[in-house]
Amino acid sequence: MPFALEDFEGLRGSGVSEIGRLINAGYVFEPSRAGKHFWVQPETGRRLPEDRAFALVREEESRRLAEAGWESVEIEGSPEAYWRRPDTGRLYPQGPAVDVLRQREAREAREGLGP
Repeated sequence: MPFALEDFEGLRGSGVSEIGRLINAGYVFEPSRAGKHFWVQPETGRRLPEDRAFALVREEESRRLAEAGWESVEIEGSPEAYWRRPDTGRLYPQGPAVDVLRQREAREAREGLGP
């Protein structure tokens, strides 16, 4: 039975946005009988601990943003890097930057401009 984002409220400090990022990346939640939180990696079918799955998704998102021309920007005092949008110069945290990139790719695919 698939899980909805609402099913993950209160999940070990994980924000719903992080859960959404895993789901958008194709990971499937698979809890263990012992109460551990595993995610099935889409490419391999391997069960990964939640922290490892988040790390892999963040790495893949960083790669996609860099390939699309976004520039990683370190901001002093910020725990995470921000990303500069190539066409506007505007800065975004990684999650929202990936959302903007996905929306742009979807729009280009609809218009027949995408890869």
